[in-house]
Amino acid sequence: MEKNQTVQTLINQIEEYKNKYFLNKVLKGVLISVAIISATYLLFNTLEFFGRFGTTVRTALFYSFLILFVVVIFTQVIRPVLYLISNKKPIDNENAAKQIGDYFPEIKDKLLNTLQLSESKSQNELIKASIQQKTKQLGVVRFSDAIKIEENKKYAKYVIIPAAIILGILLIYPTYFAESSKRILYFKNEFAEPAPFQFIVNNKNFKAFKNEDFTVNLTMKGKALPKDIYL
Repeated sequence: MEKNQTVQTLINQIEEYKNKYFLNKVLKGVLISVAIISATYLLFNTLEFFGRFGTTVRTALFYSFLILFVVVIFTQVIRPVLYLISNKKPIDNENAAKQIGDYFPEIKDKLLNTLQLSESKSQNELIKASIQQKTKQLGVVRFSDAIKIEENKKYAKYVIIPAAIILGILLIYPTYFAESSKRILYFKNEFAEPAPFQFIVNNKNFKAFKNEDFTVNLTMKGKALPKDIYL
């Protein structure tokens, strides 16, 4: 019974490694997903803002972003989350042991050999004693330490760069994303090109008497001003 418990402790350590492995995958996937989606959002909006495409191109932009969003979220976040919460991981004990051995090369052969012996159907007392001895020796190593979650910090820069650009644009020119995003979202609609000039009415009082002239004071701003104005 003691020997079985000793082996089970080894198996539990490997399971702990697997859980941390997929937790690391989830955290890494979240960072990568945010980076890809935000960078693509910035790119597509920039293209539409300056290109003012027709319905065909805007349709392609909309569905490309939608497909990219679904694929990235599923492959980088949802799938590793499902593996994390599942009792049956897609990595068996032997492959997990090889991964652990790559990080702790001093125990690689001993760990694999112990697993293979413990799974053997024909075990005599000598083999069982060997398993117990090796398992106790391996017990001093925490297998989950092979996963360094803090290493995901290196992916943070890929999130910060597009996020900082988006935030900067929102502070300087808030309508930048509002206009282009609206045209992409409503890709079936036609949007008229904005006039290259703007009317500014300077009148503060709009009260007038019937059949009497009323003067409207206008100021025009823009790149190209009209020659005549009709009201």
